[in-house]
Amino acid sequence: MEGCPELGFPNMSAHPRSRWRLRTVIERLIALLIALVACQTWVIQGIPVACQVSGGSMAETLLGEHFALKCPDCGSPFVCDAGASRAKALATCPNCGYQDVPLDDQRPLPGERVWIDRSSFCLRSPQRWQVAALYQPEQGKAIAVKRIVGLPEETIRIHDGDVYVDGQVQRKNLLEQRAVRILVHDADYQARLDPAPPPRWRGEDKEGQWNWSGVRCVHPTSSDRDWIDWLVYSHGRRGADAGTILPGPITDLCPYNRGRPRREEDVHPVADVALSVRVVEASGPGLLWLRATDGREVFQTMLSPQAGKYMVLQNGKPMPAGAGKLPGPLKGTLLEMSLFDQQFLLAMNGRTVVARAYDRPDGSHVPLAEPVAIGVQELGTMLQDLRVYRDVYYTQAVAGRSTVDFEKGFHLGQGEYFVLGDNSPISEDSRVWATGPGVSAGALIGRPWIVVYPASHARIGPWQFQVPEAGRIRYIR
Repeated sequence: MEGCPELGFPNMSAHPRSRWRLRTVIERLIALLIALVACQTWVIQGIPVACQVSGGSMAETLLGEHFALKCPDCGSPFVCDAGASRAKALATCPNCGYQDVPLDDQRPLPGERVWIDRSSFCLRSPQRWQVAALYQPEQGKAIAVKRIVGLPEETIRIHDGDVYVDGQVQRKNLLEQRAVRILVHDADYQARLDPAPPPRWRGEDKEGQWNWSGVRCVHPTSSDRDWIDWLVYSHGRRGADAGTILPGPITDLCPYNRGRPRREEDVHPVADVALSVRVVEASGPGLLWLRATDGREVFQTMLSPQAGKYMVLQNGKPMPAGAGKLPGPLKGTLLEMSLFDQQFLLAMNGRTVVARAYDRPDGSHVPLAEPVAIGVQELGTMLQDLRVYRDVYYTQAVAGRSTVDFEKGFHLGQGEYFVLGDNSPISEDSRVWATGPGVSAGALIGRPWIVVYPASHARIGPWQFQVPEAGRIRYIR
């Protein structure tokens, strides 16, 4: 390119040394600028910044002041909010539904302390489903921790518990599902106080051969090849009589929110469910089956340990791209199957083998009390770690607390993000902030990446102490 001496620009092609000097000056200026930003962010403010969680809007991903409890009936450990009203000194076990877990002799644990990495958004923009720390609008330097669900210049809609972007439901991969899924029932913990309610997992047929050996579920090899013996998960809540269960679908009620009652019309049935189970033994020539339904679509996964193959059926027909070879022996395999976000997902030992979207027209699904099941057909089987989960059900803003109709949707501006809490019914987030649903990129601080100080209580005589639990220090997903 020719220079223009009349305007003061030298002919660069004629002066290579000048061109080199100019480039050197520019590079040094850029390096100085980066150094100043790094100094401000990492030296003066620090890369890791510790803060303490004070509320329950991100429970159970992050916990504010809380009680760490153990159910007197099934023995399941669980947590509940200690900041809510204490007029009723009882909690409900989310695993078995036992409603009289006492709080009188419990002391609340402080909110968890987390480290925030200020450098995380310097080189890479925030991603959807990522946890982020930000300055809470209209609260000065108060820090809030939320999950990013909307990115700049997207049109966001909340409908039927899901997040839609530009008209498309946003689907989570396996790691993202694991980060937000909520445990509904863990079969390792069974109700035992007399009169005990019927077990959540039970045989569909009276002539079935399923039985429990401790926390493991066992089925002998059957000689009938044409008969699938189903073990069905049946959801419900405790009735007035201690030994009864009132069948009903899984809902978005969160026992963590003790002391925060919700109107019945604001409680939503949830069709987005997941099943997790580990195969301890699998012997014989037969098949292992997994079944899940949202009340409209029925998905069945057929696994043949002898042939080393699997196949997925949707409403009784083979699913396109839903068959393949098992990644290894079925024995010892952790199987995960979910129907989150209008997507069927099957994973084995943490590896996704099938992920297929499907359409769920409005009003077409009817969440059932028996959403998942496990079946065997001429296969000796031993299973453990049977767990049922649900997805976060994102609710609309409480009436009168927002000027935005999230059912119709809204558009984010350039450099704006939409953030939500994992504990949607009580979270203070983009849905209710007076500054509007969009959070500017300048308000983002960084990514919380580790819980550094969870604690429990230890008792010595009349004294009680908080004891850090190294085993509960965890990475935040």
